[in-house]
Amino acid sequence: MHKAKTMAIMIGVVILAVACTPKRERAEIVVGIESFPSSLDPRYPADAYSSKVQSLIFNGLLKFNAKLLLVPDLANGYEFLSDTKIRFHLRQDVQFHDGRAFTAKDVKYTYDSIVKPGSLSPLAGIFRKIANTKVVDPFTLEITLKESFAPFLTALTVGIVPEGADEIAGPSFQERPVGTGPFQYGAQAKDQWIRLTGFPKYFSGAPKPASLEFQTIRDDTTRVLKILHGEVDLLQNAVPLVMAQWLKTRGKLIMMSEPGINYNYLAFNLRDPMLKNVRVREALAMAIDREALIEFQLKGFARLATGMLAPTNEYYEPNVSQIDYDPQVAAGLLDSAGFPDPDGEGPAKRFTLTLKTSHRRDRVAMARAIARYWEAVGVGVKVASFEWGTFYRDIRTGNFQTFTSTWVGITDPDIYHYVFHSGQIPPVGANRGSFENATVDELVVAAREESDPALRKKYYSQVQKLISLELPYVDLWYEDNVAFLRPEIQGYTLRPDAGFMGLVNTTRGSQDKPETESMPETLP
Repeated sequence: MHKAKTMAIMIGVVILAVACTPKRERAEIVVGIESFPSSLDPRYPADAYSSKVQSLIFNGLLKFNAKLLLVPDLANGYEFLSDTKIRFHLRQDVQFHDGRAFTAKDVKYTYDSIVKPGSLSPLAGIFRKIANTKVVDPFTLEITLKESFAPFLTALTVGIVPEGADEIAGPSFQERPVGTGPFQYGAQAKDQWIRLTGFPKYFSGAPKPASLEFQTIRDDTTRVLKILHGEVDLLQNAVPLVMAQWLKTRGKLIMMSEPGINYNYLAFNLRDPMLKNVRVREALAMAIDREALIEFQLKGFARLATGMLAPTNEYYEPNVSQIDYDPQVAAGLLDSAGFPDPDGEGPAKRFTLTLKTSHRRDRVAMARAIARYWEAVGVGVKVASFEWGTFYRDIRTGNFQTFTSTWVGITDPDIYHYVFHSGQIPPVGANRGSFENATVDELVVAAREESDPALRKKYYSQVQKLISLELPYVDLWYEDNVAFLRPEIQGYTLRPDAGFMGLVNTTRGSQDKPETESMPETLP
């Protein structure tokens, strides 16, 4: 009873706070997001929401379509003149949002600015593979690489900025971005909202909504309240799945769900004296009932993962070593690894681990569930949750024993080089657990230098098999994409990479004031 009253008071406070917020003209479609995009400059992709909003403002030479196939975007087409030289033929009907015509000079400027001295762009490493970018004519560009580098085409999805973008007087480009995409930048209130407006001269046709707004709503309950009250029109992967089950019963909302490619995993720090033992890692993986976690924690909105690449990826290897839930065998492995349970089923532990996660309630609940499985085989666990900035800093610097997180939108298998090559231990790359395997190193390097897709697939198949045996990660699941929409929102489609490009063809069916509904005494 006290819990119900407390929740009711909390909801009342939230409603009062929302009611007291100063009003501004409502965008045609309002999207609720969990965190504010930290960069609107496509040369500095910093987080998932940054990349998603950037993709609405900018175009690259190439793009991933709805089936995640790499296709031309600002380029009409391209051809390999050799293993290291590519000629691009550019569209001639493209304008920037400020009215300037798009040409090859803008492409050259974008790539040069990524690698200029002092650049902090995370893309600089890839673009330093370029030996020369030559403007042949206004709509023809030739790029010569220093060496054959298969993942380079994927890098060309980066948004193109206008020539001289960094030299324009006034607000920085980050504060007033100009692109060629379906939407143009309108305004923002830092850490609160970003407003975009439709670009009527977009080369593929004007987008259907006249305006979009992305509202930062950090609290789960507040996001749910706002969509129920019609102040937000769309929530995509922004509702904890335990609440999603409850929302699914609210007849006035539309729920969409499709398999996604976001990869959830648990990482080990292999410098740790216990975790460097592969039998310990295998035991910890075997002690987790992933199917039960999907059923009860994720309410079925996920599929078991077998590696970083989802089954829809053309480089996915299905025949890898898989770990089944078996706590008895897990306990035996820990015994054989030299960590016997000192008192059987008593309170003493074999050893104790710290499991780090972000401060999101659903992430903390999941970490605690994993901790219970480990404790059942005699391993002590301390769950430590942090706000995102602190958590991300810790995992980037190797300040962890174990952590859970998500890789978002993986498309190119070169992710295996970035995450598992021994030369990619931070601060260079994302080998945060300090994994080292000479064969994996050789294979991921060979795959980057191989232009034949069949040979690349062979290399990556071997890599995936080796990683599944070495277990630097425990593969958890691929999250489904789950969206809730107000009933008047029509035409929206989900993408496997959880992007927002579906907004281009989305309309509002009624301009009437959205209906509201009364809230129950408690939320899940």
